[in-house]
Amino acid sequence: MCKAIFTTSENPDLKASISVKNFDGSLEPFSTDKVLFSVYSSCKHRKSPLEDARALTNTFNRLVINQITSGLVDLKDVQDLISTILSNFDSVALTYYNAYYVKKMD
Repeated sequence: MCKAIFTTSENPDLKASISVKNFDGSLEPFSTDKVLFSVYSSCKHRKSPLEDARALTNTFNRLVINQITSGLVDLKDVQDLISTILSNFDSVALTYYNAYYVKKMD
């Protein structure tokens, strides 16, 4: 009999369950990769940007799941949540994110 101890982790498929409504009204599947990339790019000045970006993206995923009730989220809400998370973490990362990733409504 195997007496090994192990744990498992399950993550929801956000791409299949959440759509993002862009400023022009178009919809696209939610992409954790896009969040990770934008946060990683914003954290490149840090000693461990990839680890930081992964942890921040996991925080974002947990929070966004709790906030969405209809399977639809506005792009502005995604941007605002990422900005809030970064503001509590690193002001330089927040400045970079706001400068390069926050799209303004036309």
